[in-house]
Amino acid sequence: MKTMSSWRILIPTLGLLLLAACSSNGIAPKLVVQNPPSITELTQYDGANYLEQAKTAQGSMVFDWQLLAAKAYIQNGQMGQGQQLLESLYLKAQSPRQKAAWRLVAAYAAQLNQHPQQAIKWLQFPDSERSLPADYYKSDYQQLAQLYEALHQPVNAADALIKLEPYLSQQQIDNNRHHIWQLLKPLSSFKLRSYEQPGQDTLNGYLELIAISNEPVKNPQQLLDRLNQWQQTYPNNPAADFIQGNLSKALKRSLYQPKKIAVLLPLSGHFAQSGQWVRDGLLAAYSDLDRADVQLNFIDTNSQSMKAIGAKINALNSDFIIGPLLKSNIREYAKLAIDKPWLALNDLDEINDASDKNDSEHYSLSLEPETQATQAAIQMSNLGERHPLLLVPDNDIGKRMANSFSQTWQKNHQDMPDITFYHGRDDLQKAVKRMLLTDQSAQRIHRLKALLGQNLKTEVRSRRDANSVYIVANNIETKLIVPFISVTISPFAQPLQLFGSSRSHQEGVNNNELNGMSVTEMPWLLDKVSDNAQRFATLWPHATDTDKSLYAIGYDAYKVLPHLAQMRGFKDYHLQGLTGILSVTDNGTVHRQLVWSRYQDGHLESVYEQ
Repeated sequence: MKTMSSWRILIPTLGLLLLAACSSNGIAPKLVVQNPPSITELTQYDGANYLEQAKTAQGSMVFDWQLLAAKAYIQNGQMGQGQQLLESLYLKAQSPRQKAAWRLVAAYAAQLNQHPQQAIKWLQFPDSERSLPADYYKSDYQQLAQLYEALHQPVNAADALIKLEPYLSQQQIDNNRHHIWQLLKPLSSFKLRSYEQPGQDTLNGYLELIAISNEPVKNPQQLLDRLNQWQQTYPNNPAADFIQGNLSKALKRSLYQPKKIAVLLPLSGHFAQSGQWVRDGLLAAYSDLDRADVQLNFIDTNSQSMKAIGAKINALNSDFIIGPLLKSNIREYAKLAIDKPWLALNDLDEINDASDKNDSEHYSLSLEPETQATQAAIQMSNLGERHPLLLVPDNDIGKRMANSFSQTWQKNHQDMPDITFYHGRDDLQKAVKRMLLTDQSAQRIHRLKALLGQNLKTEVRSRRDANSVYIVANNIETKLIVPFISVTISPFAQPLQLFGSSRSHQEGVNNNELNGMSVTEMPWLLDKVSDNAQRFATLWPHATDTDKSLYAIGYDAYKVLPHLAQMRGFKDYHLQGLTGILSVTDNGTVHRQLVWSRYQDGHLESVYEQ
């Protein structure tokens, strides 16, 4: 009896476990519901189940069950059956709701089949199909946003997300608005405004506000005036949520108004020339900006110990510190723990990592090469480049730039950039062959000829999975690399788009070999018309690009100094500097947005925005 009782309990339990096991293995139980679920939901059963329901349904429900069956087939990878059933239902769709439902499934199928433009076409509901269930509109706008984003059309994606908002919960709305902001933020102010159209007030409000936030400003009041004007033009625009808190907090921070600034630079020894160029940039900005009653005290970091420098800073009653320039000196200065606002002229990554004081009064402005690699990855992604190739030197700078590029690229892409290192100028041609895989193609041909013992007519083929190359090399090396790429790539293959860092640029030489190549550069090195540029050319006609870069960082250090705290509080507060468009991150790093230029007729003449 005890055994029989146990089996009575055990049999239904085993039945439940078996049902759960079937479900966990993807075998759904037979469908028994009477009303068809919404076509916007993912199907829970296979197509055959839905077709069984259609056999016993009446009226419009027959179409609904059959359309669910088509979606189930498509969702489960049975494209042939799904597409055939979907096509048979096209003429059966009679009401606006049925036609819209059919469009949603057709768009879903087109998206899975990698036909985004066709999917977008199906999702454009005609006016006759506008009185629809709310979840139809929600699904429609969600799919449109995904498709446009995948096609690198951020404005169209943002427009779809704006139209999606009425169908979202409050938490979803907050995330949705943040997504819109992130989509549009990388576009230039000019490009954002070019998309504004009459009758699109909500989208226009986003475009204009982000255009304002992307523009350099001279002071917070100028920014505040622009934002107030925006609020009058676009009252109650949802984009306003992004300016209320951060801007108010930032404007409450006081401007730095130091009277005695200690500038720590190597003015003697091995790095004296570098320190002197930075000093000259600081003095030029000091003269141009005419800040009354400010005293600059230059202290040579090479002629005395850092402890002695600390004592001198205190003796001079310095209320702001600029420098040091060298990382070794920065580490020594940080150990002094001087409680004064500080703008280092190199990165503070080690200091910030150790202290984790992201709300301190420590700032840094540097010429680190990683900035260029990061911006190259963003630009190439925005332009729709796929699987980029990197050709970089096998040294510390090359590895750092390759790492920065890869990390940035992988934020928006699943694939890893393909990195090829070259070992000096003599290795460039071989490195190009390694990068384009023509060395492997040649080896396969050689093995095939040896195997067959015949003199076959063959042609070396280059890889076809990439359409762009990012090159880190100096001007002479780049002029060798570009023609190597041209002669190595297969004759029938599409030309590769070439991108480079500022190391590829050298003014005053003929660069015809580089025509068509795009490079990042600080605005100052392209400037020939401003008063500052003409004065520099007159005083130092033989200065190199490196000299000009050091001058520029000195100039920008003095220019940005008063605004550092407010810029740190409001990340969209930008200043136009010589080294780029300046902003300040949460950890006090002064970020430099460089400009992109393209070689034409041997010169960087055409500057285009991101």
